[in-house]
Amino acid sequence: MAGLKILDGIKVVSFTQFLLGPLGTQHLGDLGADVITVEPTRKAYERGWAGCHNFKNGVSMFYLTTHRNNRNIAIDLKSPEGKEAALRLIRDADVVVQNGRAGAMDRLGLGYEDAKKVNPDIIYFSASGFGNGEIGRSMPGQDLLLQAMTGMADITGFAQDPPMPVGAAVIDVYGGLMMALGVVSAVLHRYRTGEGQHVQINMLQAALSMMIEPLTVHMNGTPVSRNGDGLASGYIQAPYGVYKTLDDRYIVLSSTPMSIYYKAIGDERLAPYVDKAWTNKREIHDLFVEIIATKTADEWVELLSKGGVWTRKIQNYDECFAESVFKEIDPTMTLHHPVAGDVEVLKFPINFSAGTPDVRYFGPEFGEHTEEILKEAGYSQEEIDAMCEKKAVVREEK
Repeated sequence: MAGLKILDGIKVVSFTQFLLGPLGTQHLGDLGADVITVEPTRKAYERGWAGCHNFKNGVSMFYLTTHRNNRNIAIDLKSPEGKEAALRLIRDADVVVQNGRAGAMDRLGLGYEDAKKVNPDIIYFSASGFGNGEIGRSMPGQDLLLQAMTGMADITGFAQDPPMPVGAAVIDVYGGLMMALGVVSAVLHRYRTGEGQHVQINMLQAALSMMIEPLTVHMNGTPVSRNGDGLASGYIQAPYGVYKTLDDRYIVLSSTPMSIYYKAIGDERLAPYVDKAWTNKREIHDLFVEIIATKTADEWVELLSKGGVWTRKIQNYDECFAESVFKEIDPTMTLHHPVAGDVEVLKFPINFSAGTPDVRYFGPEFGEHTEEILKEAGYSQEEIDAMCEKKAVVREEK
């Protein structure tokens, strides 16, 4: 099946960094857009940092996580020649994406109004922590800070324990998806109307949007907080949460009517609570703690699943990978990087019957496509050599 290129012919110039921005542009690249990543000449932060210090042959796995299907040009945006080169790229682009500090691109002369002067129909996408207002523009936007500020950490965990942040940078990841959705929507709008625009998201709204269910409950009269009844969530009926089994493993019990639990388990102690899952949460939870401790995790999953109960064993990544359904879906792939070697990554998570997104570039080297991109923008070899001499741009060392 041929590689699917839904956004073929759409050129995206990316001034992005860290996780949210590069992940969003990787989604666009996976969908076929020609993504040009403008990297600072001091090199991107992502090249020198990796979670768990995970490097392969000196290559950051954090960098490879979000730099698939993009070409790389290294530009000093503070130099006159570098700024002019960036404006030439914007002139020929369909989309500009940036997630720098609020006002940073304006100060460089590369903001939305500057982009419109050279490309009136440009789609200009900005992601920030807290918007571009007087208060928010000076506040640093980082995933953990947003989890703390928005109540996400406050509702995670149990009342007797400290607030607990989620174990992944979920706001960044969700923000990257919102970025891709916003860009694709703006491209469709321009296709229909001929009109470009400035599209903006902020991490504050992204975080709140992720909590749409509990937050809507809270805003409409029922406060939500970490639960003191042993349940994973205070706004769900019992039993709902994590329970320890006989073999010191854990299972989760999800939203299933008490009548089904009673029928599946057959314990007469559950009978009085069939219609009291909302009003007797603590009693029900304590009873389930006692009941679930009598069998192993596998025994409970087999028994309860047959009885129509929503339950799973809590597993680590390796156990997840060993699941037959994981192998059936096949969500990972192996890509070869010229320096790092073979690298396991996640595939693009949407499946299209018309084809599969292909991989055209993977973790480009610093300045790998500088000459190629500048020539496409109309620069001669002599001009490129002069710009490299002045360090306005950097090309890959051969």
